[in-house]
Amino acid sequence: MRDLIRAQAPSMTGNIIVNLAPGNYTLTNTFELGPQDSGSNGYSVIFQGPTTTTTPAVLSGGINVTGWTLHDSNKNIWKAPLPSTTVNFRQLYVNGTRAIRARWPNVTNLDTGAPYMRAVNNTVSNINGSSTLNFVIRAADWPLGNTVAGAEVVWLGHWTNKHARIAGYTANKPEPTQHTINIQSPENTFNSFTFAPQSNTPYFYEHAYALLDAAGEWYLDAKTTPKTLYYIPRSGEAMTGTRAVSVVAPQLGTLVSIAGVNDARAHHIQWRNVSFKHSNWTLPDNVGYGVFQSALFAQTSAQGAAEEVPGAFSVKNASAITLRRNTFSSTGAHGLLLSGLVNNYVVSDNQFSDLSAGGIYDVAYPSEGGLISRNLVEKVGRAYTDGVGILSKWSNNLTVSYNEVRIAPYIGIEQGFFAAAPTDQPYKNNLVIGNHVHHVMQVQDDGGGIYTLGSDLGTKVQDNYVHDITVPGTFVNGDGYPSVCIYIDQGSKGRYVSNNVVSNCYGSFKVNASQNDVGDINIVGNFYNNDLGVSSGLTSAGAITVSGNIFVVPNTAWPAGAQSVINNAGIR
Repeated sequence: MRDLIRAQAPSMTGNIIVNLAPGNYTLTNTFELGPQDSGSNGYSVIFQGPTTTTTPAVLSGGINVTGWTLHDSNKNIWKAPLPSTTVNFRQLYVNGTRAIRARWPNVTNLDTGAPYMRAVNNTVSNINGSSTLNFVIRAADWPLGNTVAGAEVVWLGHWTNKHARIAGYTANKPEPTQHTINIQSPENTFNSFTFAPQSNTPYFYEHAYALLDAAGEWYLDAKTTPKTLYYIPRSGEAMTGTRAVSVVAPQLGTLVSIAGVNDARAHHIQWRNVSFKHSNWTLPDNVGYGVFQSALFAQTSAQGAAEEVPGAFSVKNASAITLRRNTFSSTGAHGLLLSGLVNNYVVSDNQFSDLSAGGIYDVAYPSEGGLISRNLVEKVGRAYTDGVGILSKWSNNLTVSYNEVRIAPYIGIEQGFFAAAPTDQPYKNNLVIGNHVHHVMQVQDDGGGIYTLGSDLGTKVQDNYVHDITVPGTFVNGDGYPSVCIYIDQGSKGRYVSNNVVSNCYGSFKVNASQNDVGDINIVGNFYNNDLGVSSGLTSAGAITVSGNIFVVPNTAWPAGAQSVINNAGIR
């Protein structure tokens, strides 16, 4: 197919349309498109599936797991041998629903990951002349005994999420009623693992056969030959017979890649009405998972090397790329990742759901003239809870408009990244308008429904409806950081925040002017029904202006102007 396109692309007189018939297409290799697959003469190469969602075209990176037999009748544990070519995986889907990596305590709330244990502390100490991570727990909270093969400890640190492989434990240390979990190398020396330490650290254990005790849980034994998958079916799930469930194990990292180089970008390529599912990402199997913020770069060595967290769909060094009316779900990391040099792209009318990390990530340096509009982004961060719904890092003239972002563990929409970014950087004049953001910040703290960081001159945040953002239940005894509707964080400059409606939030607005010269911030003419949270003031970078904001008594009618914002926000 690509050979046919490449033969016609240089002399196009109209769009080239590739129609994908309904059905499931299992990919064993990334479907790669480059400059030679681009449109020409102003026309595009278009890949499109059926317009009806009842018979979609699905590109899947997973394999079906069959051959189930009952392994333990007392616990109703079933097992299946895996093909010799199977690579490890960290997610599993049964009848289209994400199954749960065996864990303790058993999860009861999929949106928050609760319940959690509470650690005594997690600190760095000098042991035998080297600095290593100590994770100290109550002795009564150790469920694994001496069987720790493959097990991980997962914990929260304010705005960060950590996954570390367990090497073992030291009993009754440093106190007789405590154990110290020993973390495997190299992640036991990663500075990202001790970044933003959280008192009363919420944590849980994951992925050990000894933890396999609840319906919907699974465990992969990658040490056997062949590798063996164990699963406890949920109520009503049959593992054999004519009504047997479909079990899919992700295998392929990136499903589709559109990539050029700096001086030869891929361009004028579109994807429409296609479903992308079952991507894989296994770096944490080897070095754990440690990032500094927003599921961006996962540390891979003690010297600070890091790997970009990938997307199921990747766009790099490209222009005039359009993704419209697609669905992205059941991913091993992000849904969509834009990187390198990207300009004039459109991401609109898509659905992003059930994603292990973030939803739409624009980390291009820089990106220019993008449009992210009318997308539904929900249930991100299902494995890595510092994932963001929509993130743009170094964008210029980007419009993020009329999206709905909901049910997320961390930030809904994030604009900017480096707190100390100089004002002469190219990222500026972005517009975040008309979005509906709600029920986010459900796990992590120190963020907001809409969050900005670093210099981004001329950027406007207006006409958004942000609501139902409260203190996450994962943080207790007042040890949490702010979780607010709209958060202007360190280094932010030149922001205009106006005509937004913010409701039922722990705080309406937050301006972190404690360092890095926050200034030239205007919070004007908004509607709110909680504590405003900010006041006018001066920093070395300029003024913070707060004026004309209208307080509305909770549980009373909004003024007409506010109601108009509410009615028009989100997908339209």
